[in-house]
Amino acid sequence: MRGVIKLNCDFSVNKDTLTFQWHITSRCNLRCKHCYQESYDHRELEYSQLMAVIDQYKDLLKKLNRKGHINITGGEPFIREDFFSLLEVLNQNHQHFSFGILTNGSFIDQAAACRLKNLNPAFVQISIEGDEEIHNSIRGEGNLERVLQALKCLRKNDIKTLVSFTAHRGNYKTFPAVAGLCRRNGVFKLWTDRMVPFGNAESIKASSLNPQETWEFFNIVNQCRAEKNWRIRNRTIIELKRSLQFLADNSFPYTCKAGESLITLLEDGTVLPCRRLPIVAGNIKESSLMEIYFESPTLKELRSEVGAPGRCSRCSYFILCRGGARCISYAVTGEYLSRDPGCPIVW
Repeated sequence: MRGVIKLNCDFSVNKDTLTFQWHITSRCNLRCKHCYQESYDHRELEYSQLMAVIDQYKDLLKKLNRKGHINITGGEPFIREDFFSLLEVLNQNHQHFSFGILTNGSFIDQAAACRLKNLNPAFVQISIEGDEEIHNSIRGEGNLERVLQALKCLRKNDIKTLVSFTAHRGNYKTFPAVAGLCRRNGVFKLWTDRMVPFGNAESIKASSLNPQETWEFFNIVNQCRAEKNWRIRNRTIIELKRSLQFLADNSFPYTCKAGESLITLLEDGTVLPCRRLPIVAGNIKESSLMEIYFESPTLKELRSEVGAPGRCSRCSYFILCRGGARCISYAVTGEYLSRDPGCPIVW
C-alpha cells in the first residue's frame, strides 16, 4: 500500500485509566492452539497475597491520580476455588476501580451468571474464533455451543458481554460469521486483534497475517461495521481500535499503551507490560507494584519517546502509530521496538 492517508482524527487521548490485567491462575480446562501460555501449572499467589495486590494497586492509583480498571483472567479464572470471594472484594472497592472478567465461558451457567450479576462486573468477555468448524478446531469439540450458552445466561442476567476474535490466516475470513453470531446473541461489543505468535501460538507462527492479509482483514472488519440489519434490535458494536487499523478506516491511530496505562500481573507475581509482551518488569514478591511501575527500566523505556524503528523513521504516521503492535514485533523479531511486520505501508 502506497500513498497518503487522510486521518479523521480525534486528538483526545484518555490516559486517566490505569488498566490492570490480572492473571490469577495459569490453570485452564482448554488447550487453545493460539494461547499465549506455554505451561498451565505455575504456582499461584495465596488469597492473602491477592488481597495485598489490591491494596498495592489502590496505592498506585492514588499516586498517579488515576481511575482504575481490573481485568480478571487466567488461565481460566473460574477454576480458582476462591474466585467469587475475590470478586466480592473487588465489588466492595468499586469506588476505586471497575472490573471485568476474561473467561472461556466453560463454567458459566445460569447459577454462575446470577451470582455474577450481584457482583456488578463491568463486563464478561468470551472468545469466538470463527464459524463452528474453525472455532471448535481451535478451542475444542463442542466449545462454540458452550460459549453461546454462556452468552445466553449472561444476557438473561443483564450482564454486558464482550466477544474477542483473534485473527490469523486460518480464520480471518470468517470474521463476518462471528459478527453475525454476536448480533444474533445480543453481544454488546465484538473486538478483534491479530494473533501474537508466542507461547502455544509459536507452533502456528506461520499463520500470522502478512501485510496483504492484514490489510484485507481490516477491510473485512470495516465492511461488517458498515452493514445494517434493521431486523436485529440489539446492535453489536464492532470495535476497530488496535495497532495499524487506522490505515483502513482513517481513524485516529491506536498507540500501544503497555507499561503506561496498562500493566499485567501473572499468577506467580511476575509483572509484565502486557500479557502479549512477555518482558519481565519485576515481581511483587520482591518489590511493590508502585516500585516496579516507576523504577522498571523496561516500563520506563516503553513510556519514553523512543526513536522510530527501521523504515518507520520515514513514515509520517510514526509519531502517533509508534511502530504498530510491539507485541507482534517482539514475537516475530525478538525486538519490541522494531517495525510491526504486519504493516502494509511500502517505502
